[in-house]
Amino acid sequence: MSSTIYRPGQTVPRSGIYNVADVSGTYMGRQVTGEAGRTFEPTRHGTREYGYMLFRETTHMGA
Repeated sequence: MSSTIYRPGQTVPRSGIYNVADVSGTYMGRQVTGEAGRTFEPTRHGTREYGYMLFRETTHMGA
């Protein structure tokens, strides 16, 4: 698992499953799937969600 926290709007560096984290990198109980080259979605408003940390890299099989 990566310790880098990616922010909403940044480019997804590697396809994979990302944990939603707070500013200190604590898992917030939600995961998203990111596809390399796309951008990270906005976090939920009104929560402590800050960004995304790579949990597991996956292979993207484009259609």
